[in-house]
Amino acid sequence: LALGLCTSPARRAAAASALAQQREFDLLVLLDQQKEREQDIASGAAQRGQEDSVLEAEIRNLKAEIKAIEDNAVYCEQAKKRIDAGEERFLKRVTLRVDDVGVATQALKEGYAMGVLLETPERSLLSYGDEPFGADNGGHFAIELVKASGSNAGVSAGGVSLRHIQLLLAKPLRLSVLDTYKCEFLYTYGWLQTRTAFGLVVNSYVGRRRDPIEQVALTVRDVPAATRALTSLGMEATPTKRGGANEPGAQYRPAPPAGSVSLRWGGDKDTTALLLCPEDREHRVGDGPDLFAGLCALGADGAEAAEGESDAARLLGVALSGVDAFEASL
Repeated sequence: LALGLCTSPARRAAAASALAQQREFDLLVLLDQQKEREQDIASGAAQRGQEDSVLEAEIRNLKAEIKAIEDNAVYCEQAKKRIDAGEERFLKRVTLRVDDVGVATQALKEGYAMGVLLETPERSLLSYGDEPFGADNGGHFAIELVKASGSNAGVSAGGVSLRHIQLLLAKPLRLSVLDTYKCEFLYTYGWLQTRTAFGLVVNSYVGRRRDPIEQVALTVRDVPAATRALTSLGMEATPTKRGGANEPGAQYRPAPPAGSVSLRWGGDKDTTALLLCPEDREHRVGDGPDLFAGLCALGADGAEAAEGESDAARLLGVALSGVDAFEASL
């Protein structure tokens, strides 16, 4: 109507041009809005996709953890039967002497992701699971920390010192957390070797294992004598092999010291092993803090003392306990 009222052709043409420009501008605005909506939709879909992927990963991890616990329950049932039948023993704990139980416990809990089973000012227990075989995640090795005193002197005088504890973990340790707890980094290429502020050396590398505490390594003055004492208790000894530098995956796991002997009961690779290492230039019995205060192994209740038990106690601080009596004390 407005165009019809314009009597001048020039004015009508100008008005028509302005109206066309306005319509073109409105159309461009609508197109921009449509593009923004499409981008929002695409971004939302991508975000949902990322969230779905994260959720799927969490579900897979949860299923893996559930299966690991179910498999562990089967393992514990079978292991308990073998122990009760006197067929084998089970390495259960290592005891370490520390000046401050609380500080050392916190370092192992936060820096090495261990669970705390017990903590008092004088004593604590740490593990990656539970100790009793009947627990949901039981049958795990534990590290016992006791406050150092004259009544619990270490056993280095008998010819043995703690060399390291070795962990096989599903996830790598966080270096920033270890640094917070004043851990010293000794080796960081492919696998990790650290020393805690209280003197414990820990080797760790990435993989999966029923019990992440793979081995307790001891430096001993007389490897053959210590080996004989342990094999008399039924442990199976295997001389270690140092893989070549070109062996697949060799750079991602610690190599055992030359001349060392690995021992475990029943040849069971799911249990924590002992690694007996000879002295060398960098590792001498008695060097460093006197951490090592002994080991605890479980056997059948009421079983007669095995031949060589006194030698194992004298040389390596091994204390034997009946499994039921041990679990009743927890």
